[in-house]
Amino acid sequence: MTISEAIEYFLSDHRRLGSRPATIQWHRTILNLLLKDHLEAPVTALNKPLMVKVLDREVSTNTKANYEKSLRAFTRALYRDGLIARFPFEGMKRPREEYKPKKTLTQEEINRLFAVASSDPRYRLRNRAMLFVLLQAGLRASEVARMQVEDVDWENAAIIVRGKTGDAFVPMSRDVYQAMRAYLTKERRGQSRYFFVTGKQGVTGRSVSRWVQRLAERAKLTRPIGPHLLRHTFATSYLKAGGDAFRLQRLMRHKTASMTQRYLNLVLDDIAVDLNRKVSRPEP
Repeated sequence: MTISEAIEYFLSDHRRLGSRPATIQWHRTILNLLLKDHLEAPVTALNKPLMVKVLDREVSTNTKANYEKSLRAFTRALYRDGLIARFPFEGMKRPREEYKPKKTLTQEEINRLFAVASSDPRYRLRNRAMLFVLLQAGLRASEVARMQVEDVDWENAAIIVRGKTGDAFVPMSRDVYQAMRAYLTKERRGQSRYFFVTGKQGVTGRSVSRWVQRLAERAKLTRPIGPHLLRHTFATSYLKAGGDAFRLQRLMRHKTASMTQRYLNLVLDDIAVDLNRKVSRPEP
């Protein structure tokens, strides 16, 4: 078996297990990029020296970490299935990822976004509903786009989110519930199975991202703003309001607690600053 054939084997197994097309394409792109000069080599060439060689690239630390994640998953699957004799990453430390979070949205910025969103006479209610879903349910742009009418459980005030880490139930706040209900009953037209539409067509993840960016520009906000910043604002606000990290992990659909820990660390840093400002101390 060649490395090229091994990649197709690995991707076919992902399809068998129900991985999302975006995940499969992510692996395909990375593996073919890193191993493009070795595709016709035998699969036994996937050893530690080759891994070190293909990862020796002038890219950011986070990009290198993503490259290694895909290579690790690929070679681990081959080792598990007996196609290579050794796991080439055994004993190798993972590259450290640098997490540089953006500041959350301020209340003024949120108010300005909603003001601009509500000024569109054709899609006023849709715009408000999408903003609330992004800001108070923490959905990704792609998850907003995939949401179907039947995915909303009105009786239990929850949304079935079909995300990249699988399906999950996300509760709706009162604002989200009321905004989505108003849009569905008073403004939405057509028979599309997708909940959020433009004309007769469902929105796409890319169009949702562009829409948020245009809103920010029209609201004259001076920094780049996209759906992920709204999601980040949701997570941080939840923890600051007293929510616990375990529940946030479920709400955010994070695969691992380490992803959620980033938000918790930010909140702890804020608390430490507040304590230094406000804690009672004896006079010198």
